[in-house]
Formats: sequence, C-alpha cells, structure tokens
Amino acid sequence: MKTPAKALLLIITFVIVGLSTFLYVPKQFDSSSFFFDKNALQQVIGLIRTSKKQILVEMYSFTHGDVIKELEAKKRAGLDVRVIVDDNPENEALAKAGFDVRFEGTPRMFHRKLAIVDEQWIWIGSTNWTYSGFGKNAEVDLLMSSPDHAYNLVRQFEQDWAKAKRRPK
Repeated sequence: MKTPAKALLLIITFVIVGLSTFLYVPKQFDSSSFFFDKNALQQVIGLIRTSKKQILVEMYSFTHGDVIKELEAKKRAGLDVRVIVDDNPENEALAKAGFDVRFEGTPRMFHRKLAIVDEQWIWIGSTNWTYSGFGKNAEVDLLMSSPDHAYNLVRQFEQDWAKAKRRPK
C-alpha cells in the first residue's frame, strides 16, 4: 500500500474509533414501567421484597407504615437500607425506624422522591411514601432498570448521606 493510502486509512481509523468513543451512549434502559396513583404502593412493596443487597431512598415525606415495615424486614435480613428525608416534623417518627435514617438539614426543601435498589433499579416520580401519596393523590412514578443511571444516583446519594444529620433513636 502506498504511503498516502496508509495515511488515509490511519486517519479514517482514528476518526471512527474517536467518534465511537466520544459519542458512546451507555445502555440506559433494560426495562421501564410507569405507575399511576394507587397502583404504586404494591409495586414499591414488590420492589423492596425482591431486593437482594441494598435499598437507598431519598424522600420528602415518608410515613407509610407498610413500606416502613418492609424496609425494617430487609434491614433485619442484612441488607444495606438507608433513607434520607426532609427535616420536617412529619418525618420525625422515622428516627425510631429499624433502618438507618438521616435528615437533610440544609435550609432548602429536600423534595426528592427516589429509591435505588441493588444498584440497578430506580424508582422515581411524584409520590411521597405516605398514605396520601399512595392512596389519595394523583401521582405518576417510573420504575426502570438502568445500572448506568443507578451508578450515578448512588454516588449522589452517598454525597447527600454524608451531609445529612442523624437523630438519636
């Protein structure tokens, strides 16, 4: 092969490899489903029950007794169960829960509604984990399997966890 042809082949190879590396988009969704209104509670409980190693939750308001009991059972089974909630009086009873809870203590409202399960499953939407959130309000939530997104959310959770405050049990 002549030198100009080799140079052209080399340039084309670098362009293809460079662009494919630069434009790589990770596989984002293995599966996903939307849940509306009252359908969300059983899905959240099912997600908790199928967890194998870790459940991380960030929630503005979290008072639903059935969900609390499910998380306590998973903690007793040896899973890493940690919850961050807004520092508001409604969440105060969680300080006595049978899993690790911290309270977001900055002046801003901690308005997230998110759970990351086993570094794969993500539950995100508008529903607070309260009786009203699961039974009365018009809500929508998304459950998706995405290890790539879960990885980034776990990193954010760990940063939030480090800043959040503990309460005596």
